[in-house]
Amino acid sequence: NSNAVSACLNSTATLSATTASTNQLLWYDAAVGGTLLATKAYNETFVTPALTANKIYYVAAKRIGCAEESERVAVNVTVIPALAVPVVTNANLNSCVGAPVTISVTNPDATVTYRWYEVATAGTVLFSGSTFVTPALAANKTYYVEASKAGCVSATRAAVNITVAPSPVLPQVQASASTIPAGQSVILTATSTDTNVDFLWYTSANAATAIYTGPTFVTPPLTATTTYHVEAKSKTNQCTSPSRVSVSINVGGGSANPVPCDAATGETHGIDGVALFSDVVNPGLAIDNDTQTASSLLMPIGALNASVYQKLSFGNISNLGD
Repeated sequence: NSNAVSACLNSTATLSATTASTNQLLWYDAAVGGTLLATKAYNETFVTPALTANKIYYVAAKRIGCAEESERVAVNVTVIPALAVPVVTNANLNSCVGAPVTISVTNPDATVTYRWYEVATAGTVLFSGSTFVTPALAANKTYYVEASKAGCVSATRAAVNITVAPSPVLPQVQASASTIPAGQSVILTATSTDTNVDFLWYTSANAATAIYTGPTFVTPPLTATTTYHVEAKSKTNQCTSPSRVSVSINVGGGSANPVPCDAATGETHGIDGVALFSDVVNPGLAIDNDTQTASSLLMPIGALNASVYQKLSFGNISNLGD
């Protein structure tokens, strides 16, 4: 019916012609003479052998029982070259439990359709396109992509292997105080049953940038009730805990509560020895003449005889009982 047919490399082509029901169809490999390849009924098709190059076949009609044949008609079969197996951007990827992964074809051809599967052969098409976003993954997974054009596909599919790492458990948080007067800081400490994790602190549950990284976070002096959020992040695979843990600090109102006796008027502070991550936080709160506020001394890690100190000075000589 068509004088031009396409076939995939190493595939057969199905050829057909139209004639009266009293005729037969004769298929040849040459316009004149040549070899008779097949004799078919008027409504039968001719299936070529698997083709590796372009080929011309010829068909003639002959009335059943008669010797005379019609003029032969050429049918051109164009063999579509093999499609290249897609090249994926990254054949081995790492992800975290519960996260989707974006996988893609490098330098995609706009005339080619890329189809993604869960299996290396056969199977159901999951998605068509050069970039595929997987569902959230709970375990290691391999996806496969093939190229398709004009009914032909690449000889094999390219594989993308995704290794899914576990996420840290939710951290536990302790606060040095849950209610404070205005102007006071709070020490927040995060711990985890997982080892080798960092703790990232945020000002909201969905903030993109952490305000501090470490197990001990000292808030700035607070003037209003504030909520902080912390997540654990693995130092090994960079996966984070499934969600963030929130801790709220209530800030009470009211005026300052003066020191009943002599209040300190000056201070000095420092660190002696090897005391990692140690500090005196908000040292000025120790001399603000308010019993509701205070400085904080931190020494998470200290070598033998290490110390963190703050010395206060007073304007008058104290009396017994002060």
